[in-house]
Amino acid sequence: MKPEKKYSNILNLGLLISLFTGLGIVIGALTNNITLWLYVGAGVGVMVGVLLN
Repeated sequence: MKPEKKYSNILNLGLLISLFTGLGIVIGALTNNITLWLYVGAGVGVMVGVLLN
């Protein structure tokens, strides 16, 4: 028997990455450095998502 895949974990990780990336874009727009904060936000989202899962 195959173990059941939990798609909720994948969706939660994607949601956190998207949320922190969006937050990074907003901070980047406010500081006029969107590219840096886009990558920082995505990186933080990945780290938080991995730690929470």
